[in-house]
Amino acid sequence: MLLSSYTDDFIEVGIDEVGRGAIAGPVVVGAVILPKKFTSPDIRDSKQMSPIARKKAAEIIYQKALDFSIATVSNEIIEAQNIVRATQKGMREVVKKLRVKPKWILVDGLQKFDTDLCMTAIIKGDQKLMSIAAASIIAKNYRDTLMQYWHKSYPEYNWKNNVGYPTQEHRNAVDQFGLSPIHRKTFAPCHLYT
Repeated sequence: MLLSSYTDDFIEVGIDEVGRGAIAGPVVVGAVILPKKFTSPDIRDSKQMSPIARKKAAEIIYQKALDFSIATVSNEIIEAQNIVRATQKGMREVVKKLRVKPKWILVDGLQKFDTDLCMTAIIKGDQKLMSIAAASIIAKNYRDTLMQYWHKSYPEYNWKNNVGYPTQEHRNAVDQFGLSPIHRKTFAPCHLYT
C-alpha cells in the first residue's frame, strides 16, 4: 500500500513526468498536493493501470487534492534543450503554477531541479508515495489525451494506442510515412530520417 506522507510538518508536493521515452509528443509533468493522511485504493503507479482506471483515479485526484498542476514541454523544446533539461523545465513550471505553496518536493526517480524548496528524489516514488503516484496519473492521463488528439491528424502512427512510444508498429509507420511535426527528430530512430 502506498504511503500518504512521510513528513508531518510540511506541505508536500509529489511530482512525476510522463513521456521521456517517447519519440513523439511532449513531456508532461504533474504535481499534486494531497490532504494529509489521504489514501485511496484507486491511486497507484500509473504504468500499472488501464486507461479507464487512470481516468477514474484522475477524477478522484482533481476532486480531493488540495492543489494540482500540469505542464507540457514540447518536442521542439526537448530537442533544443535535451530531454533532461526539458523535464527539469516542466518540473519548475508545475511548482510555479501551484496556488498552495509547498515546503517539500517529492520527485520520482533521480531527477532533481533547481529550487529554493527542500527536495527528495525517490527511486520508484510512484510505487511508494501517494502524492507521486497521483502526479504520475494526472500527467499520464493528460498526455494520453493529447496524443489521442494528435492521432486524429496523423492516424497512420496509431498514437491512440502507442501514445508516441517507439513500438514496432510506430517505427514501421515512420519507415513508411516519415516524420510528423511532433516527432522528436533527434531521438532514435527518428534521427535517421532527418
